[in-house]
Amino acid sequence: PLTYETAYPFSEGLAQVKKNGKWGFVGKNGKELIPLIFDASIRFSEGLAAVKKGDKWGFIDKTGKEVIAFKYDEADVFAEGLVSVAIKGKYGFIDKIGNKIIPMKYALAYRFTEGLAAVEKGEKWGFIDKTGEMIITPKYANVYPFSEGLAMVRNDGAWKWGFINHEGKVVLPLIYDSSNPFFEGLTYVRFGSNYGFIDKNGSMIIAPNYHSAGNFCDGMAFVKIGNDYYFVDKQGKTK
Repeated sequence: PLTYETAYPFSEGLAQVKKNGKWGFVGKNGKELIPLIFDASIRFSEGLAAVKKGDKWGFIDKTGKEVIAFKYDEADVFAEGLVSVAIKGKYGFIDKIGNKIIPMKYALAYRFTEGLAAVEKGEKWGFIDKTGEMIITPKYANVYPFSEGLAMVRNDGAWKWGFINHEGKVVLPLIYDSSNPFFEGLTYVRFGSNYGFIDKNGSMIIAPNYHSAGNFCDGMAFVKIGNDYYFVDKQGKTK
């Protein structure tokens, strides 16, 4: 069997692997489908993968063919047809043939989810659409991408988190010490050192009786009480 220094999970049928300091991709049969010739790589998404030669990033297809030239200082994975890239510390977005769709003018940019992308401008975060129009004015100290219609945001000072909708309206007040994007209609929130779960109305569905918690997946979430981990369902019953 082939052995590698580092390997990552499969994405779109290919997995990143590293040997002798170089990265490439293998198929599920273990064969090296894209030679290990790159200095860094990111998983395949929407048919393309970012790979690095020297100090520049470009993009290849699943045959290893260069599709977008190696000229970017930073790169990410494609999402909703666009990808965030940077040149000289400024981020923007390009399409799958390398056309510049949104100018590189942001201090940082996250990938698109639900048609919106978080961007940092003037040390504040807001959201743009795929035309580059600023839909939610940069005014937050930190944000997370949209998930299930809501995005988690934080203000300066109090370090409290809340949630906004696609129009930028605060739908869950910035009162939580910690939280996470919504999954399966619920998310965990932390008050002080205690974790519980709320729904999109802000109702406490599972009381904050835990010392740690994770996201719901397939109807279950992990929770921690003392040094022990358990699973809970959406009714708060421990498994």
